Amino acid sequence: MKMPKFIHRNKWILLFAVIYSAAVFVFSPQAALLYDSALYADIGKNLISSLCFCSNFEAAPSTAPILPILIAFSMQVFGSIFIKALLAGIAFFGILISYHFVLRISNMRTALLSTTLLFLSPLFIYNSMLLLQDLLFAALTILSMWAYVNFLEKKRTRSIVIVALTTALAIMTKLFGYILIPVFIAHFLLERKRHKISFKSLALMLLLTVVFLAPWNVWRYSLGLNEATVGDIYLFGGNYGHVLLRIESFYGSGEPVNTNPLVLDTNVPFQAVNLVRLLTSIFIYLAPVIPLYFAYKLTKHKKGFKGKYDSLLLIWLSAFLAFFVLGFYYFGSRYLMAAALPMVYFFARFADSSLGKKKLIALTIIAVHLISMAAITYADSQFIWTKSQIGIFEEAGTWLKENTYPDSTILLLGAPQGAMLYYSERRVIWTTSDILPDYVVLSDFEGPKDISSYQKETHIALEKIKEFSDGKYYAQIYRRVA
Repeated sequence: MKMPKFIHRNKWILLFAVIYSAAVFVFSPQAALLYDSALYADIGKNLISSLCFCSNFEAAPSTAPILPILIAFSMQVFGSIFIKALLAGIAFFGILISYHFVLRISNMRTALLSTTLLFLSPLFIYNSMLLLQDLLFAALTILSMWAYVNFLEKKRTRSIVIVALTTALAIMTKLFGYILIPVFIAHFLLERKRHKISFKSLALMLLLTVVFLAPWNVWRYSLGLNEATVGDIYLFGGNYGHVLLRIESFYGSGEPVNTNPLVLDTNVPFQAVNLVRLLTSIFIYLAPVIPLYFAYKLTKHKKGFKGKYDSLLLIWLSAFLAFFVLGFYYFGSRYLMAAALPMVYFFARFADSSLGKKKLIALTIIAVHLISMAAITYADSQFIWTKSQIGIFEEAGTWLKENTYPDSTILLLGAPQGAMLYYSERRVIWTTSDILPDYVVLSDFEGPKDISSYQKETHIALEKIKEFSDGKYYAQIYRRVA
């Protein structure tokens, strides 16, 4: 029996996608959600129960809607394994769209190599197992780029509609998606004559993007989301990051020796902090070897960046990196996922071009790169992953749900907001406001906390009624005494 043509043509990438998504399904957490992951799951649960896009008993206009909607769908279809099923599906989709985008602009070997290296990087392995927006946003960004290339080649009105729709989906997954609009405009202005596209096509694409985004934006702004809120999210200039460097000796037990420590404690422009974070993320979590090999090949490669779509990839990469350094107040390594494919693609293309005359060197560099990524992934699993899969807050939240009234208010001191929202299904506050809490959850998860200082400040009497601990962190539940 012959395989269907699609499976036969794509058998190697389909095999990789199946194995990778199966690994995500097996190793990703089924529960124990913490920060934003639990917040998105809370919105998804509310969508199912009351068709309300809300969290903490109020609308959530600042949260992009696509991931919570997918979570709600996955909850309905897959029940208790909704996290595993959704993450496996996003990973499978991300692998296929990455491969087909590179295949559209290059050849099969480059597409296989770039997609494999991308998804085997510590950045993608780790974030593939977290219920966050970033992998889905990266996949939809690549889908938008694929649609744009498809439009450049076919120049059909239907292709323009697809570009606008995929761009709107990326924006509604993560607000960073707005960067795609200036990317397309810049590439259009630079390559308009080469691709023979009109200003009318660009105007139609932008107009349709606005139309697709209109229902969501009208709803958001009708709830009072104003420019001040947007300004709190995207900060340009006049802000500073804090750098604290402390070097001291430690006993074998891990206790610090405070004799003559070297301390650097200063404020620097936040752009400098973001630049350091960005470079660290590239060299450690995405590509330990890629940047060095990329720089070397760039000096030796005679053709340089003369591929048909190299300008698009370079604008894509430059726009995201510039925004991460200059425009966003805090840069996290997972934000890099949406800009990772161009770097990995150029590396794969240069490596592919070396597999003829310098095959041994190219294969050795790829092998060293994979080994270094495996070592970093293992180190991550021992440190970062253990903190992202903690069950005591699920236990504490579930206990509160079962043992408190539905209208109870809970104050969090050191406990993650999203987890307590999702598992307790109660209103939570995390600052000492005018609202008197019925219960207080105290935890050392976000650093040492002291319940007595809170009692002195508020003159509220509390009694401890429950405690959960996993040996590393604790969650203590206090009840307000009338």
